[in-house]
Amino acid sequence: MAEQPQQRTSCAWRWVFDSLRAAVEPSTLVPHLLSHAPTLLQSATRIPLREVAADVSLLVQAVSGRWLPVDGAESARICRNTCNLVNEISFRIQLEFSTHALLALVKFFQGTISTATAVIILEEDGGVDASKAKIEALTALGQVLHDNADQLPVDEVSSLVLFLLGLVTHPATSLRGQHNGSGSRAIASGWSRNVDDDMEVQRLAFVAIGNVYTRAEPVISNETWKLTVQELRIVTERFASKGPLTEGYDSSRYFGALLRCVHLVLSERKGSLEEHVASYVGFLRMFFLYGLSSSQIQTSESRSWKEASAYRPPQLRSPVQPPARTNSESTSMVDEAGSRGFSFDSDQSDSDGSVSNNDRYKSSKCRTTAILIVQVLARADPKSLHAHWALLLPTHDVLQPRPYQATLLTTLLFDPIVKARVAAATTISVMLEGPVRAFLHVAEYRELAQKIPFTTLSSTLGQIVIQLHTGLVHVVSNEKHSGTLVAALKALSLLVTAAPYNRLPSLLLPNVVLSVAKKTQELLNSSTDQSNTVTAAVNCLGAALSTTPASTGMASILTVKNPSEISGASLPHTVLMDLISYSRSPASSAVRVEAFQAIKAAVHNYPMIVPSYWDQVFKTVAEVVDMGWEKARTSPSSPARGSLSAGYAQPSRICDDKLVQSAIKLLDETLRALSGFEVPDESNDDSLLKAAPMHLGPKSLFAPSSSMESVRADDGCPQWLQALDRLLPAALIHSAPMVRGAALTCFAGLTPAVFSALPVQKQEFIISSVMRASREDDTPAVRSAACRAVGVTVGFPQVSKGKEKVIPIINLLLSRMEDISAAVRITASWAVANLCDALCSIAETDDAKEANYPLEDVPLGSLAECTFKAANDGDKVRANVVRALGNLARFVDFSDIEMGHKNVVYSRAMECLPCSREPVFEPKYSTIICTVGIVRLQYTPVTVAGFIQLQDSHACCLCLSCSKFTRRLRSDLRRCGANPYTVTGLFRKRCWHWTNINEVSSSSCRSAQSFYDSCASARATTGLRHSEGHASQTD
Repeated sequence: MAEQPQQRTSCAWRWVFDSLRAAVEPSTLVPHLLSHAPTLLQSATRIPLREVAADVSLLVQAVSGRWLPVDGAESARICRNTCNLVNEISFRIQLEFSTHALLALVKFFQGTISTATAVIILEEDGGVDASKAKIEALTALGQVLHDNADQLPVDEVSSLVLFLLGLVTHPATSLRGQHNGSGSRAIASGWSRNVDDDMEVQRLAFVAIGNVYTRAEPVISNETWKLTVQELRIVTERFASKGPLTEGYDSSRYFGALLRCVHLVLSERKGSLEEHVASYVGFLRMFFLYGLSSSQIQTSESRSWKEASAYRPPQLRSPVQPPARTNSESTSMVDEAGSRGFSFDSDQSDSDGSVSNNDRYKSSKCRTTAILIVQVLARADPKSLHAHWALLLPTHDVLQPRPYQATLLTTLLFDPIVKARVAAATTISVMLEGPVRAFLHVAEYRELAQKIPFTTLSSTLGQIVIQLHTGLVHVVSNEKHSGTLVAALKALSLLVTAAPYNRLPSLLLPNVVLSVAKKTQELLNSSTDQSNTVTAAVNCLGAALSTTPASTGMASILTVKNPSEISGASLPHTVLMDLISYSRSPASSAVRVEAFQAIKAAVHNYPMIVPSYWDQVFKTVAEVVDMGWEKARTSPSSPARGSLSAGYAQPSRICDDKLVQSAIKLLDETLRALSGFEVPDESNDDSLLKAAPMHLGPKSLFAPSSSMESVRADDGCPQWLQALDRLLPAALIHSAPMVRGAALTCFAGLTPAVFSALPVQKQEFIISSVMRASREDDTPAVRSAACRAVGVTVGFPQVSKGKEKVIPIINLLLSRMEDISAAVRITASWAVANLCDALCSIAETDDAKEANYPLEDVPLGSLAECTFKAANDGDKVRANVVRALGNLARFVDFSDIEMGHKNVVYSRAMECLPCSREPVFEPKYSTIICTVGIVRLQYTPVTVAGFIQLQDSHACCLCLSCSKFTRRLRSDLRRCGANPYTVTGLFRKRCWHWTNINEVSSSSCRSAQSFYDSCASARATTGLRHSEGHASQTD
């Protein structure tokens, strides 16, 4: 029985439209059909979508043929009811129109809008109906475009956008009034029905434009996009020039549609926004406090730090009706939220309290959307937005309740709506990403900045950075909403990463660490699950501890033992103890991973604290590594043959692989700090020294750092023995490649002092483990890490002076140089270069007598042939093999090798050096090193003449093309590194010619760097002349 009404309803639909198809003049039946609109709406959901779309298209064609153009009350009424029916049907079901039917619909809507406008302007009979028809047509057009805009042809999309832009050329007159303080709509004599209708038409036009860009963005041309941006900019500029904005329900809906349209258009960027940023920022800033009168904004002590109100399920929440409108509105408001003319208070967050109290006119949507547009601008053109940071971010008194600054941080601190606060925090995060590090590098804090008549850029940025710290720390300390707190912590993490703390107050960073650490403890003590928030807080602590250069204020609080030395602070070193406790069970895996990374950052930047925490770190790492493991069936010190995992127990995978990897990385960093391993200075642009732990000469880079001068040669050895006995053997056979790679990377942090102090059995275990992993592991990343470890160990005398170790390593590296993975080939070539350097050091020093094998037993010919083959590989591989070739040429005489006469080898070497002509610094610099190594030999000038010319050519090119001064200077010095007795007159002439070029350049641009380069080159050339006995008194 229940199916009979449904069948009657569906039959009613088909009966009506079948009659329309069968009629000789279908237009005569249209008024009767529209009178049954409620019944048709009920049956539309029970008819197939294609059938409904075809019937709607038939109706539109009948109305277009008879009732367009709109020329009176009757035609306006028919068009209005037709548009209303189409809109209601489209809102209930998503119709699928063919391209032809969709074009007919769009043409009908455009015709209704255009002709109804003429009736309204001429004030003819039926003006009221024409105005309503225009609004209904725009409403239906927006709904249809929301579902089908992507089906329109490219030309039709462009013409439609231009048509809609013509409706919004001038702002609505009703919004030009001044803000009346109470938030209600102003009443003036100029208000009329036409003005309100004009306001609604423009609002619906903004909605339609936004829907077009939402669905048909791929087919919108660049020219159409640029024109849209320009027209919307004109609209916003006119509003910005009129002063304060009118507040009220109608105004909020209008501005919400406008801002949504701007947001959607700018999000689909198809060109530069540089020339529009200033105008949009000035307009958007007006909305940061829109809808919030001074009496509504509460101070930080009384506003939103209170607990959330009691939760009410959405089905129990009362609908919030909008204020009554003075004139009739359309039956369906298709706005940006898709609401039907009313909304529920569930639109707001549960912690926002009463909707009527906090967001009376739904103005929070305007504030939120305006902030999101700023976020779009920050992503699209961050450099152009840098000029407007002083408008968007506070420069003073951010926590003062009055006067309020319309800034993003003000919204984050004082806005009563959660969505607006989250949007503000997210936008600040986006502004702190990208190229902002270089922009904030000049920021500084000066006490005298307020006394001088002008403020420099560096002082302004310094004030912004300090106010951001103050505001974000305050939010982190007091915010109760988890989403806002996570967003604020992310913004604070990015801020501490980019801020130049060496130019800011010394206590700024310590205050961040102590505040975040206190908040983390509060979150952990909460009765609710706060894992995501705790993870963000620990991540923020890690960012603060990883700031470089290391902060003196942080160093003092991390090493002080008397808490009274810092006023108002608890025991400072408990920050690290707390992090260690976070890295243990029962904390979640995400929190533990972040805690490990934070401890690793602290160990890296402040190595002096490591000895005090070694026991706790070791226990924590052992707990993670041991979790879920079965005992190994064979001894790790005697690797089994075959596959990597043969003979070993596999983990039960109870422990997260990422967690184990983080623990091993912390172990690696801790061992390096204890043993005095020094990472090459990042200010040194020599990328070869960055990549290798060995100098290009016989000395090593493993000298203790300046902060670890008191470290003894055997410091770190007991800790290494603990790791080798308990932790690393299990990690090396872990089933997760990321864990095995992290364990092998630990061996890359060994120093010669520690390696020599280890027992022979441990040395053998290290060498066999890295060789076995590089040969047998099936994961390229693990093989690459193993090859890097091999490259470190070959520099140790215990390895390079042993024939039984060197020859197997050479054979291994030669096979890895042909690996299918580029990452493996890069680290293998790096290891080959280090091996050649070590062999060269043995040959050139007295260590050759101590070696237990002659160098003639080493397959140097195969090593050289391998470098020739690899010279056609990528830039990084070429940079390493060219350096290896230079080291070989320094001590190997190829005349007795099967490859033939040494000149043949030199010709082959000449063929593998053109990589220096590419725009990458590493191959260029390696080429110079290679040629210097060749010409150091005591060969005849005829033999090396080609290399002299090649070196001079590469050095001159590198000195003139490199943008960094240190690279040019080192390249110039390399030109002087050859044996002076082999330097030909051509080299001296070319070098002197380059000096003259730099002298001209320095005299024209007066660049200090260029002038210093020319002086260095001149001194080098003069020194060469003296060495040949050709120097004159004027030299």
